[in-house]
Amino acid sequence: MRKGDEVLVMRGGFAGKKGKILEVDLKRCKVTIDGMNRKKADGSKVNVKLHPSNLQIVSLEMEDSRRLKKQKFADKKEKKENAPKKE
Repeated sequence: MRKGDEVLVMRGGFAGKKGKILEVDLKRCKVTIDGMNRKKADGSKVNVKLHPSNLQIVSLEMEDSRRLKKQKFADKKEKKENAPKKE
């Protein structure tokens, strides 16, 4: 998962809601999602951090150069496998 990917929350209080990833914390293994907020006692809003195992990726942000390279490689491999075989 990377910033910009769209995910669906599968478990917890926000189950069934979709949103885009705002931040990924690799040290704590937590993801912050746009629109998933809680109110604090003083009335201010705080973004909720969710564990990635409770999320399902709906769509990927393909602007990343690494993902574009992987996609091109997968397309080449698929064309090669589907090509007619020579006898």
